[in-house]
Amino acid sequence: MDVNGRSLRWEPLIIAGLTLALLVLFQPVVWNVTLLSVDYGAHSHFIQTVIDGQPLLEFVRQVPHFMYHALVWSVSRLTGTVVEASRLVALACYTLYGLALYAALRQLAGKPTTYRRVTWYVCTTIALSVANPFSWILPNNHLYLGSIAINVYHNPTMVALKPLAIVLFMLAVSRLTLPQSGLRWRWIIGAAAVTLMCIMAKPSYVIPFLPALLLLGAYRYISKQPLDGLGLLIGLVAPAVALLGLQSLIFDTSGVVFAPLGFLRLLGVADRWLPLRLLISLLFPLYVVIAYWSNARREVALQLAWLAFGFGAAAFYLLGESGRMSHGNWTWSGQITALLLFVASGAFLLRQMRTTRDIRLWVGFGILALYVIGGIMWYQVHLLPDPYAYW
Repeated sequence: MDVNGRSLRWEPLIIAGLTLALLVLFQPVVWNVTLLSVDYGAHSHFIQTVIDGQPLLEFVRQVPHFMYHALVWSVSRLTGTVVEASRLVALACYTLYGLALYAALRQLAGKPTTYRRVTWYVCTTIALSVANPFSWILPNNHLYLGSIAINVYHNPTMVALKPLAIVLFMLAVSRLTLPQSGLRWRWIIGAAAVTLMCIMAKPSYVIPFLPALLLLGAYRYISKQPLDGLGLLIGLVAPAVALLGLQSLIFDTSGVVFAPLGFLRLLGVADRWLPLRLLISLLFPLYVVIAYWSNARREVALQLAWLAFGFGAAAFYLLGESGRMSHGNWTWSGQITALLLFVASGAFLLRQMRTTRDIRLWVGFGILALYVIGGIMWYQVHLLPDPYAYW
């Protein structure tokens, strides 16, 4: 084993094994959910209308987050059917999601320098890729409704967004801790491309991420902490503001309404169990920040993740769409920001293994194991003909 801080010689083989494991893990659920009439079926219908001759610009005006649809349309030229193309694109996105998780742990927790440590990284990657709230402990038997889930299978645009959101988060963290030293145009162009792709996949992450980034960047600037502010403004903020502004002007979008718990009331889950569902949804990151408060409060990745989740949770509980309240599209912001909060918390725990392995560490991974159990139950439900019956 290598203990001198260099990368493991066999790490490429380990990553190849992780890739194969992700393909095997997600193939069954992808093959099933792509046949569901809701979400995948609706998006497949949108794609089929383009194949059948709908003008492309007319389609884009109706579906501003069109990246998943463009990928499926392109692949369908080879497969011949939208369903088969949807399966291949979704499976590729799940695989990239898992690899992005591993890359995020590697960046935030440091390179694994022993084979035992890389095993922990791989296991944490798999755990995070399936983790979901352990809502099965509550009496009303809802696995999903009312909770802030971090891994959903039924929505294809969320599947496309997740790997991009993780990369965007890592790009931001890298520049929040880097002193200003001139413009790095290669990084700026790459960051702008990722930002634009995030919005074109689904704007649900960039919308809460942007004010969080600006707030944390302003705080670091005022307190004279290291910050590549110019790079962040040009590479992340400006492209995001430009594309979101353009979409709001030219695309056919629903209006935003202030509707506290409006969507949850429609589902019938705005009940006395809602506060407990929130606690169950956040117990892991809450435990990490409380158990390691003296160090966690200074961790830039956790600061950004918690700030973004604050805005995402506000959207989840307080906002809706006029005329389309039942779609619950603002809840996606709460879910994707919660995912990044879990990633930052998991990486923080892994980093603690380098210095100390006390009871706090094992309790943290024990709590994460509860989310894995919840995730396994959620996974199994989506192998059934009607998973919605168990939501």
